[in-house]
Amino acid sequence: MPGDAAHRAVICTDSVLLDPELRPFVETPEMAAWMAPVRHLMAYNIRAKKKYKPCAGSTLAMGLLILD
Repeated sequence: MPGDAAHRAVICTDSVLLDPELRPFVETPEMAAWMAPVRHLMAYNIRAKKKYKPCAGSTLAMGLLILD
């Protein structure tokens, strides 16, 4: 659909574990999700917690799902 976009990255968790505020994202075995109008971010560990994968997206169609 026109207007859709997704951005992905893979981050080595060595540097994330050094930051006390970011450490729980690697140590806690769950997916993190942040949702906003027409935007979202999902992030999770891969490769036995050696990599962290954030995926950000936006879509015009998503806004239709959250209208009151």
